[in-house]
Amino acid sequence: MNRKASKPVSKRKANIPARKPTKKQIGIMKEYWKQLMKDEKTFYALVYNIEKLMARETGIKDIEFIRDEWMGGEFVGIGNGSRSIKLIQRERLEG
Repeated sequence: MNRKASKPVSKRKANIPARKPTKKQIGIMKEYWKQLMKDEKTFYALVYNIEKLMARETGIKDIEFIRDEWMGGEFVGIGNGSRSIKLIQRERLEG
């Protein structure tokens, strides 16, 4: 295989220091951070409710969506904390 080396993603030159955000920019970022935290809390509350409904319908105690922290926290399947069922991989669920 004859591949060219890829160019670095950042076009910033190594000897130029990163720009420091202003206080105004930091203030704006803080507001968006608060919104993200609020939305994340809402998202996980919705996921929890879906898990409760799934447990009720399937009759499987403590069933939950499994996340893989090594994969950036993405959902990889369904299992349960007591491990009374094997992990059902996302490929099987999406297929």
